[in-house]
Amino acid sequence: MAYSFLKAFTFKKGETPIHRLHPLSKMLFALIMTVIALIQQNFTIFMIALTVTLAVAAIARVLRRLLQSYRLLISLSALIFIANFVTLWDLDFSVSMVLRLLLMASAFSVTFMTLNPDEISVIFSRIRAPLDLGFIFSSSLRFIPTLTRETEMIIFAQRARALELDSGNVFNRVKNYIPILVPVIVCAIRRSQQLAEALETRGFNPGKPRTYAEQPSFSLLDAVFNIVIVIMLLIIVYIIFFSSIHLLTFSEIVSLIMQLPYSTLI
Repeated sequence: MAYSFLKAFTFKKGETPIHRLHPLSKMLFALIMTVIALIQQNFTIFMIALTVTLAVAAIARVLRRLLQSYRLLISLSALIFIANFVTLWDLDFSVSMVLRLLLMASAFSVTFMTLNPDEISVIFSRIRAPLDLGFIFSSSLRFIPTLTRETEMIIFAQRARALELDSGNVFNRVKNYIPILVPVIVCAIRRSQQLAEALETRGFNPGKPRTYAEQPSFSLLDAVFNIVIVIMLLIIVYIIFFSSIHLLTFSEIVSLIMQLPYSTLI
């Protein structure tokens, strides 16, 4: 499951409208969805924002990979729901915590699946951030596919040695993943050492200004996309803080469903 979750942060080239967006537009989408997730806890708003995120993933043709990453998120969401519900006995708040996690993870997953790591440095240069921070961030994203492939090979190798990863209870399964975790950490440290040596031999100096072979520019598509998501944020802010519109909560929706006749449900 952790391997499928790593795929949610792996970039693959595409020719969809979402792939053609400016890097700043993609990051703006993730940030706005994060703001929406943090400023409220209404079930209806969460479902609207999550539907929009899934629609963007469908347009980018990464919806299947995104849904595959949900297998790990569902387990984590169940733990979050149980922990909040047992301590607070608040159904709406517990559901909102789960949806908050799903919305933020989905938004950033769609962003990283459509954002070329080489474009990260362009983003940092546009916002006047230090070059070394952009290089660290882009290198981290570029390292994810490598780490994913190495993790897959280590899992296959350990299974060939008769390692059972999916047998036993929860504690035994966690224990079975130790022979996977140790080689992955060793490979990650080895890769970082190789990267440091390569930077040193090439005289990497983040203090000097640099040029880029490709400079992405804003287009009409970026303007339309940014306007739509900003308007969506403003409408949600207005409904939450300035409007008297009542949006149904999760418990109210459940109670309405329970009041329906049995024949209607069938």
